[in-house]
Amino acid sequence: MNWYRAYHDMHLDPKWRIVAVDAGCKVRDVLAVWIVMLNRASKSDVRGSIAGWNDRAEGAAIDMRAEEMRAIREAMQGLVLDGEEITNWSKYQPRREDGSAERAKAWRERTRTQANADQDERTHTNANSSPRTHENTEERREEKKDISDAGASESAPVRPAAPVVVPKPGNDPRGSRLHPGWQLPDDWREWAEQLGMPPPIVTGEADKFRDYWTGKPGANGRKSDWAGTWRNWCRRVMETRHGQRGHGQPQRGASGILAAVADLEAADRRHADFGDGF
Repeated sequence: MNWYRAYHDMHLDPKWRIVAVDAGCKVRDVLAVWIVMLNRASKSDVRGSIAGWNDRAEGAAIDMRAEEMRAIREAMQGLVLDGEEITNWSKYQPRREDGSAERAKAWRERTRTQANADQDERTHTNANSSPRTHENTEERREEKKDISDAGASESAPVRPAAPVVVPKPGNDPRGSRLHPGWQLPDDWREWAEQLGMPPPIVTGEADKFRDYWTGKPGANGRKSDWAGTWRNWCRRVMETRHGQRGHGQPQRGASGILAAVADLEAADRRHADFGDGF
C-alpha cells in the first residue's frame, strides 16, 4: 500500500505541545518526527510498527540529531506510541479502503448489462408483451434508484458542531446554573493562558470546571458571575501547581492538591452559594 491516512487538524492536536515541552523542542520538530514514524509504520511488514527504528538514520533524513530524535520518541511513549507500535493505528489506518471504487466499478458493469438487456427487450417486445416483462423493468428501475439514493447519502454534508453555550447574567438575584453543554469561550481561554496555564491544562481544567458545577446540586450550583468563577478557578489551579497556599507556605504534589480541596470544602461550608466567583 502506497498511502496512509492523516486526520483533519492533525497539526493542532494538543498532544504535540506536551511532547515538545517534555522533549525540550519545537512543535514543528515533533510533527516532523511523527510524519517519519507514520511513513515507516505504513511501509512496515507489520503495519503500525516502527520496529527497527534507528534515531541516527531516521534523523539524518530531516536534518535532526540522534539525541533530539530519541528525546522526542521517548516523550511520545504513552501518548501516540506504545513501545514500537503506533497507538490506535488499526482504528485510523484500515487494512483496505471503504470499497467505494469497487462499488462504482460494479455499478457501471451492472448499468452496461442492464442497458443491453433493455435494448433487447425493446427489440423483442410488442403490444402483447407479458406483464412479467414490465415487472422486470420496474425492478431494475428501483435498483438504479436505490444505488443513486445510497450515493447521495454517502456524500451528505456533516452537521455542524453544537454552538458554544455561555451562561449570561440575568435578573434573578440567585444567579444561574452552568449549562450542561457549556464550552470554554475563547476570551476565557486567553485569560487563563495569560495567567500562565499551558493550553492542554486549560482544556482539561475547562472539562473539570463544567463537570464540577453542572453536578453541584441546589443553590450552591448557581452563580451570578460565571466568568469570575472561572478566573478564580484558574487562580486556585495555578496556586496548587506552583505550591503556593496563603501565608507563603509551599504545598507541592499530592499534598498541595489535597490542601486545595480542603480549602474548597471549607469555603462551601462557610458560604451558602460557595463564595460567588468560586
